[in-house]
Amino acid sequence: MTLTSETTSTDEAVAAVVALARAGDEPVDLAVLTDEELYAYCDEPADSTPHGLWFANLTGEAQQAAALGALRSAAARDAVDVELDTTGEDAVGHVVLDDQVVAALALRSREIRLSLRVVGSMGETWYLLRHVEDDLWCREVVTTHGFHLVSLVRLDAAEREVYLGRFQLPDGAAQAAAPDVDVLLTEAELGAAARRDGDELGFLTRTRHIGNLVRFPGPDGETESLMVHVQPEGSVVVGDIGGGAVRYRGGVGADLGTDWDGWVARSAAGLDAPPADPTGEAGPPSLS
Repeated sequence: MTLTSETTSTDEAVAAVVALARAGDEPVDLAVLTDEELYAYCDEPADSTPHGLWFANLTGEAQQAAALGALRSAAARDAVDVELDTTGEDAVGHVVLDDQVVAALALRSREIRLSLRVVGSMGETWYLLRHVEDDLWCREVVTTHGFHLVSLVRLDAAEREVYLGRFQLPDGAAQAAAPDVDVLLTEAELGAAARRDGDELGFLTRTRHIGNLVRFPGPDGETESLMVHVQPEGSVVVGDIGGGAVRYRGGVGADLGTDWDGWVARSAAGLDAPPADPTGEAGPPSLS
């Protein structure tokens, strides 16, 4: 699929939204895109991930059909200008997009510096950050149903609250005491402990939802992978993954804010360093 903007090149579209963000202090929302639209607009299917639960569970052929349907629907609403050729095995064509959508797609192609995937009884959501320039970041929030909100933000106090809100701490979390947990387990030991009776890993069964967090840089300057187990009362147990083992420690909700502050400071000091693993798939298979 060939994509162009309405009036400018991709670089000019990005420069325009950056200038818009520089003109004010508030986040700039660039686009709301569905899984199907991203699948249609991206050169490679993998570039459109992460997906919501429905689209992720479709076969490749069904994903292609859904993406084509989304394009046809957008064209019928005059939301985009689409010229499609569906006579062959694959749909090919030309799509003209709004400049801010083109900018959003370009910024999505940048390396992910922070990926938070929250999984619970209601499904999974994603919070992704990519660096743009200086103090500007591209934030992408993905809902369980596969809607992607792409925005330009600064890592200020307001964004701190947005990030902390992704953990869905319950009311009263500020009064919750830290669980008495401090244990280091290899993956084999973790599996064995999970099969034994007792409360050694009781926090796993009590977990309300889990946040898989991958980010760069960690405290040691390398990519860091953490699992945040949110307990019913609002305390947390954080699993630090590395070297084939997981170190679990109990904590409180306020620790998440302190931890965010540390990462923001490290990011400001080392934005030219290598990026984080863009998959966002933190944790060994037995814990996912």
